Parts: sequence; C-alpha cells; structure tokens
Amino acid sequence: MSEPTTTAAPATPDTIYYDNCVIKDAGLYEPRFPERAAADDYEVGFTVTVHEDGKPDQDVEVNLEVSAAYGVGNNSSKTRAQIAIETCGHLGYQHGADLTKIAELIGKPCRITAKRSQKGYWNYYFNTSRPKVRANNIAERMARLMGQQVAPAAAPAPEANPFS
Repeated sequence: MSEPTTTAAPATPDTIYYDNCVIKDAGLYEPRFPERAAADDYEVGFTVTVHEDGKPDQDVEVNLEVSAAYGVGNNSSKTRAQIAIETCGHLGYQHGADLTKIAELIGKPCRITAKRSQKGYWNYYFNTSRPKVRANNIAERMARLMGQQVAPAAAPAPEANPFS
C-alpha cells in the first residue's frame, strides 16, 4: 500500500510588517476587557487602513491600553499609560498626556506590525521604529521621488600616473 500524497499549504509567517498604512479613525474608549480593568482604565483605539500592493485595502484595529499596569519585556519599567503616550508621540501626536485631541492623528501615515497569536488570530501593533536613511544617495532618492531624471553617477577621475 502506498502512502497518500499531500501537498502542504505554503507556510505563512507569524509576523508581517506593513509600511503603507493610514490612520482612518482615532478615539478614546472603555476597556475591551472590563473584568480585568481598574476603574480609571481606558483605551486609545485606532482604525488603520493597510495598503498592500496587489490586494484590496484592509481596515484593522490597534488599541493602546491606558492604565497603571506595567508593560512587559523591554517596557516592563513603564506603565501602559506611559507606553501609550510615547507611541502616540511617535505617530506625531503633540499634546503629551492630554489624549482628548487624539483625532488629530486621523489621516497620518503609520507602520503596522501584525503578529499571529497562538490561538491563530492576528494582533496589530504600531511599529514605531524608524530606520535611518543612508545619506550616501539621499539626493538621488529625493529626485526620483519628485519624478525628476537622475543622472548616472560620474566615473571617478583617473589618478595621475606617478611613473610617467
């Protein structure tokens, strides 16, 4: 008896990074899990439109907990309120801890990281890291972005022959 042949489905990554996103909505909300929340806890909630080449736009929710509970990992020394305020600042919010004007972020570009949970659903986070642009070709890159023709780089001048 021969073994049945199967074609394995392609593996999907557990983390996906999206660079072309826009904040569609932002507001302050009661906690999603009130049974675990303290009386003063709330959330900053965002609806973010994810643009992915070749696919229809997708709206996802990103929620930041504002509470006195401490974060985890590298953020274990900060409260979730501090983390939320810092994240909003990275997105361009300029009012510090006064989150009542959070709707000012609507229309702003952002980056999202999607991580698959052990239960199989996706969690979305703002990616606030900012990769540095290499300065060696910034003028050329800017010219291309502005739709201008970029001249090929000139060949270096030959060095004089010291033996002639």
